[in-house]
Amino acid sequence: MKSYQCATLRMALVVFGDARKARSWMSRPQKSLGDKSAFEVMETAEGCELIQELLAQIDSGFSL
Repeated sequence: MKSYQCATLRMALVVFGDARKARSWMSRPQKSLGDKSAFEVMETAEGCELIQELLAQIDSGFSL
């Protein structure tokens, strides 16, 4: 696993506060990710950046 992927997973854990909730969100297709799951998108550094932006929005209280 690459460092940017680890950072994305850590951020999901922090945002959701629970590994089960983070895994659930990461596994579900998201409209904002082109109906792909975060796990699918995080194969690239650019994908991880997009996921981290979404997680920051969730953490700030924005609904997706």
